[in-house]
Amino acid sequence: AISKVKEKVKRLNLKNVFPYIAPAQKLEFLGDKSIDFIFSNLMLCCTVDHEGALKEMKRVLKEGGLMYLSVTRSFSKRDKLSVNEKEWREILNSFKVIREGKSLTELWALVKNE
Repeated sequence: AISKVKEKVKRLNLKNVFPYIAPAQKLEFLGDKSIDFIFSNLMLCCTVDHEGALKEMKRVLKEGGLMYLSVTRSFSKRDKLSVNEKEWREILNSFKVIREGKSLTELWALVKNE
């Protein structure tokens, strides 16, 4: 995926897009409140440290910045990577929810950092 982004950035001659590969819990190359929009599609359910990832994303997201979050719906209580409905509610309560929804396989939300 990162290769595709780099190719597109080069092809479109974009000067304000900088693709990086890093764990969501370690975004130290980004300054506090420096990002306008975060797209986190099915990422949280691929990491054990949900709290650390969210803390770091919230740190870099500008005041009033938007974030799209989605997670795979959990049907197993033993999966340590999954985000259950209770945790999902707690995550959304730390933002202003603009819109949210769900499908058979995932939960999603567009949130605003306040």
